[in-house]
Amino acid sequence: MLVHVFSDLKSSYAFTADPTGSNLPDEGGQWQHRKTMELRDTDKRIGMDSKQAIQAIQTKGYFIVPAEIGNLSG
Repeated sequence: MLVHVFSDLKSSYAFTADPTGSNLPDEGGQWQHRKTMELRDTDKRIGMDSKQAIQAIQTKGYFIVPAEIGNLSG
């Protein structure tokens, strides 16, 4: 799944299929686009279950993790 990664002022990362990030919640402040990446359900990421992230993106449109555990490499 192609996802767009955003960060906010509260040190969170958001993953969404929406390239504009317009579906992200407002409580984190202004979201800034960081990168676009392919997210696979078999990906191993520290502090993040890729299958859970993909499911959340498909059902509610986004998935958010604290920046200190979000691994953006790969």
